[in-house]
Amino acid sequence: MKPMFEPNHIAAVVAAFAEMPTRFAALERSVAELTAKVEALRVALPPLLVRVPEAAAVCKVSAKTVRRWVETRQIPAVRIGRMVRIDLTRVHGIDADDVAMMSRAARAGR
Repeated sequence: MKPMFEPNHIAAVVAAFAEMPTRFAALERSVAELTAKVEALRVALPPLLVRVPEAAAVCKVSAKTVRRWVETRQIPAVRIGRMVRIDLTRVHGIDADDVAMMSRAARAGR
């Protein structure tokens, strides 16, 4: 009966496993370099300004809610004449801490 794996194949697999730490280190360096480059590009790009309906779609709220947020300065916006543009790069999602804070504020307002 012929063996399932040839000795040459096993040696190649063992050699490949031995190279893994070196390959992973090189991959981690590449990822770190690319991450730094992407961050530099993000900083260099002008802000993403969108219309109110587009901001509402991204935030999954109504356009009226976005306009109210602009009026109360809850989100950064730029006015160009009568037009309002929302800077989506500075809008962050709501996390558990934000929900807790809003809940406390709502209860205190009663």
